[in-house]
Parts: sequence; C-alpha cells; structure tokens
Amino acid sequence: MYVLAGIIGMFAIITWSLSIQNKDRKNILIYQIVANVFYSIQYLLLSAITAGMTNLLSIFRCLTFYFEEKRKGRISFISFIIFSLIIVLIGVITYESLISLIPVLCGIIYMYSIWQNNLNLTRY
Repeated sequence: MYVLAGIIGMFAIITWSLSIQNKDRKNILIYQIVANVFYSIQYLLLSAITAGMTNLLSIFRCLTFYFEEKRKGRISFISFIIFSLIIVLIGVITYESLISLIPVLCGIIYMYSIWQNNLNLTRY
C-alpha cells in the first residue's frame, strides 16, 4: 500500500505544481481538483482519515469555487465560511491527536489563499 500511495502522491505533487504555473484562477482550480483526487486516494490508502476527508472536501470546494468564479467572476464569502465550518467539523469528527488537526489548519489557510483575489498569494 505504501508504494502505491507514494506513486499516487507523486502524481498529486506534479498536478499541484502544474496548477500554480497557471495565470488564470479557473485553470488553477481545475488542476487542483485533479490533485485533490490524487491526494485523497493517497491519504485514504495510508489511513490518514482526516487528511483524506479534508482533500475529498477540497474537491467539492474547488468545484464550487470554479463555478462561482465562472458565473460571478468572484468567489463568495459565504462559500468560504461554509467550507471553513465543514473542514472544522471534519476535524472534530475525525480527531485522533493534535497531528490530525494539521490538515484542518492547512485546509483553511489554503482555502483563504484561493478565495482572495491575489494569485501570487495563492501560489505562495
């Protein structure tokens, strides 16, 4: 399982790296949807449930953000708050130790970076 998870993780890293090379937020989101699929599979294979669930949510969050960006030209603050609360809820439900809170924190920080308009901050 570890070897398969490592191979899938490499695909995730490559896809994620390609995402930040784009200049259009919609393209960044498309690449990150694919990367999150790979990350979800990788973490679930490693039994890192909180990380796997957070990345599964990230797939839906990126899809939502993509369609909002496409329709309105901006991602709504309400979507940001709703997905933040869901990530916290996942963290509470799947809590095992302080280490299991790291994906929750990273998910919220990442979500803020993609929600705001500065793509340089998103890439950082």
